[in-house]
Amino acid sequence: MRSVDNFGEPELEVALELIDEVLARGEHTSYRVLVAAGAGEDEPILGYVCFGATPMTETTFDLYWIVVAPLARGRGVGRALCDALDLHVRDVGGKNIRVETSSQTEYEAATRLYQRQGFRECGRIADFYREGDDLITFVKRV
Repeated sequence: MRSVDNFGEPELEVALELIDEVLARGEHTSYRVLVAAGAGEDEPILGYVCFGATPMTETTFDLYWIVVAPLARGRGVGRALCDALDLHVRDVGGKNIRVETSSQTEYEAATRLYQRQGFRECGRIADFYREGDDLITFVKRV
């Protein structure tokens, strides 16, 4: 995540909290992390996806983070991570995957990835994060 320019310290802190939760609690947490590993020492981690069951729902999952290293972009890593996410959610009886993102231009690549992977915008809250920065919610049926 540190190699991605549009993530600041608050985003890094939250993302690392979720990874720490998975490492500390393993199967005893609803959070999951899937990692795309590189072929060698030059690119040890190409990206990862973090997700979990949405509290108080039976079949919905939240996609918290999907991150692809800048040097790995355009190589199908994001698609592979989304495919792995879909497979996991289906395997445990899930039906919906929900993700929230910012409307700022630095998040346009993420928005395009979600749309290419079958997510559809289902909601927007104007000025959610700050003036001119909307929260956009996408959902995908798996």
